This record gives sequence, C-alpha cells and structure tokens, in this order.
Amino acid sequence: MHAAAGLGSLGSGAVDIAHSMTRSANGDAAVPFAERYHLGVALVAVLAGVAVAVADRWVPAVAPRAVAGAVLVGAAIGGRGLGGSLVWWGLCAALVLIPDTGTQRHPLGRWALPLVLVSVFGVWSAVPDTEPPLALACALAPLAVERVRRGVSVGSAATAALVVGTAGAVWVGSAGKDALLASVCALGMVLFAPLVAIGHPWRPTGAGWTVVVAVHVVVALTIPRLLIGMGTGAAALLGFAAFSVSGAAALAVSRSSALSVPAVAPR
Repeated sequence: MHAAAGLGSLGSGAVDIAHSMTRSANGDAAVPFAERYHLGVALVAVLAGVAVAVADRWVPAVAPRAVAGAVLVGAAIGGRGLGGSLVWWGLCAALVLIPDTGTQRHPLGRWALPLVLVSVFGVWSAVPDTEPPLALACALAPLAVERVRRGVSVGSAATAALVVGTAGAVWVGSAGKDALLASVCALGMVLFAPLVAIGHPWRPTGAGWTVVVAVHVVVALTIPRLLIGMGTGAAALLGFAAFSVSGAAALAVSRSSALSVPAVAPR
C-alpha cells in the first residue's frame, strides 16, 4: 500500500512540474506553446519512468506493482485536463493495488513491454490529443529497457494494467471522436497472446516470433492511422477486423508445434 501511494504521489507531482516547465521565466514562449508543453510532458514522464524503473530494480516492495505504477504515472501526467481522465486514473490506481505475483506470465516474455510501446506509438499517431499516449510511452520506456535487460516478464496483473493504460490513452486521447476508439486494436498481441494462453501456456519459437511481431507491428502502426477521417461504422468494422487478425494469428501460432512450444516455467 505504501508503494502504491508513493507511485501515485510521484505521478501527481510530475504533472505539476510538466505544467511549470511549459512557461519561461517571463511568461513568454521561446517556442510555440504546444511544442513546449509536449516536450515538458515527455521529459517529466521519462524522469518519472526512470524513478519507477530504479525502484523496480532495487526496491522489492515496488517491483510487483512497478508496471501498474508506471502506467498510473503516465496516465496522471498525460491525462490532466482532458475528458475521461478521472475514470482512466481510477482504473489505473486500482490496478496498482494488485501485485503482479502470479505464476501465469505473458507468452511474449520480456518483450511484452516493448510491444506495448509499439501499440502506444500507433495510438499516438492517430488521436488528436496526443498527451496521453505520449506520457504513457515515456513513463513505460525506462521500465521496458530495464526489464528487457534483466529478462523479466510481466504477469496477469501487469498485463491488465498495460491493457487499461493503452485503452485509456485511446479513450482520453480520442477527444470524443468515436471512430478513433477503434485504435484500441493496436493492443494486438499484447492482449491476445495471453488470452489464447489460458489453459494452454505457450511461448513462440523463432518462426513464431516472426509471425507475432509482424502481425503486431503492422496492425499497431497502420490501422490507427487508417481510422483518421473514417465514419464510426467503418472504423468499428476495421477495428474489429484488425482484432480478428491479431486473435487468429495468436491462436494459430500458439497451437502450431512449428511456431510455439509449451511454456513449462514462468518467463
């Protein structure tokens, strides 16, 4: 509980710093306000993410909640002043309270976090309010680097936090444009790989990785952009189709002996 409270305080403090950094000493803009604001958001989110990554490495009490904590910090920094943020913040805060200590690990192992960054970049490229995905990506990036280096995967609780964080960035960043809500399809393999692992733990082989990464990158980086300017109905159909492709690919890889092997130990 103390770790969760500390992470929440870090996020709220970082928000105030981000806003103060967007103003010069005399109140005049050296660069356009929007550019300064986004630079401030990115810088503070990265610094906060580094703090979470360091705590994840060296503070045992924080490690089980570090992923959810980084998501909460990113949400707190990126969602301030935007509609729908309170719901997003509440869900993220609730997930910080759940430690990621289960034995069910993400089938994509240490690479689940980097693939989330690909998803969030796809969302950032499509939504009009880019602060939520920008802050989320910057807060998660240091933790992703640190966990890839150590070979640490994420479990069910952390995966839920990543899904809520990305979906929230879509919700808040879409600025009421319903068609852009279909950008949530950028979650791709981050969502479907563990879903198809329920009752059938698996991890991809070399060829399986090629399929998984290719499908995820194509869906995450192309579909959200295609949604811009679409009507709600067409966007919903395209998003559903993208979800179906990701789900079918994950299922096919997980059930193929040539593309995957049973996961006999947590990753």
